[in-house]
Amino acid sequence: MINIQRGSTLISQLVLLAVTAFLLAGTLSSCSDEPNATGVSLIPDTLHIGTLIAPLTGDTTVRTRIGGNAANLLTGKSGTYEARSLMEFLFTPSDLVSGIVIDSAVLTLKVLYRFPDSTGDLGFEAHAMTRTWDAKTFNWDSLPGSASATSAGSFLKTITSADTLIRVQLDTAQIRTWWQTGNVTLQLVPSPASGIIAGFSNILSTVEDTRPDILISYHNATVDSLKLERRSPRVVFVATDDLLPVPAGLTLQAGVARRALLRFDSLSVPPLASITSAVFEVAVDGANSITNGFTRDSLYVYLLRKTTAPYDSLAVQIVCTPVTEGGQKYFRGDIRAIVQQWISREPNKGLLLRTLGDFTTMDKFTLYDGTASAALQPKIKITYTLLPP
Repeated sequence: MINIQRGSTLISQLVLLAVTAFLLAGTLSSCSDEPNATGVSLIPDTLHIGTLIAPLTGDTTVRTRIGGNAANLLTGKSGTYEARSLMEFLFTPSDLVSGIVIDSAVLTLKVLYRFPDSTGDLGFEAHAMTRTWDAKTFNWDSLPGSASATSAGSFLKTITSADTLIRVQLDTAQIRTWWQTGNVTLQLVPSPASGIIAGFSNILSTVEDTRPDILISYHNATVDSLKLERRSPRVVFVATDDLLPVPAGLTLQAGVARRALLRFDSLSVPPLASITSAVFEVAVDGANSITNGFTRDSLYVYLLRKTTAPYDSLAVQIVCTPVTEGGQKYFRGDIRAIVQQWISREPNKGLLLRTLGDFTTMDKFTLYDGTASAALQPKIKITYTLLPP
């Protein structure tokens, strides 16, 4: 019985060894340089790589009124540019007890930005708003009749890069009225003498509070010196320009804002192609652009879904950064995500361009349009791959 078991074990071992050798031979065969029949059927005969340049087929500049970002409150006037800031202050009427005498009230603003230069005459007056407002909907067209004709304080000074704080003395009688009613929104209205636009900081973080500030000094019958400070919890700026006559080319104007719509209707990419790259390029007309040391030197490009005002149905935001070749400045960005949408699922209604600093600056970029030489016209350089049918 013992011998039979030993024989059976030996036979099992021999069978296992034979099976292992057979499988190993098959594995080595499948790893050879020559594919078997199954492998050959999985490898395409050819993989088509195509390139093309999509030319511009239409362009226009549009104006879309906006309210500016609360982090940078633009105020002032320079040439045809004008910006106004709104800032709300809240008071507690019950704190204004009998016998309080207001000695002074000072509005303090921290300068964060200047346009177009770092030095110039800055002038404005503070007027109380006479109606309610919403930071999401208030724009330049909302201004008429929105503020009192009476000035609560004024500022006029030649400022330089060394001026980081601006202080405005406010009328104490009006301060008392605002204190009694519980709140006020000041509208900073540029004076005709202003030749510069300043941006005032409105930052609240764990390390700093640079929001617009009103400091009230007062006294009563028993205390000679008391202070009440209020920071603005709600702000916005609005701005305008005057582009008459309208310059040649496409105008991207921050703060106002002016944006560009571009069409590329003759896109001839096969429907089933996979976009490898799609480099969008626009050339900059530097002589008719206005930038400075505060400029945010990049553009945003979007897939445009609706071609009717206010052109706010957008998707796929992509940044275009500056490059200079042969003395000519361009903005370029890879918009393959947009082009892939056009050929696979999204109707091609074109692109929308705007400045990176639309809500914080007054940057102006003039771009060459479809009337410029071929080398300067906007274009998309596309590379794609296509599997055989």
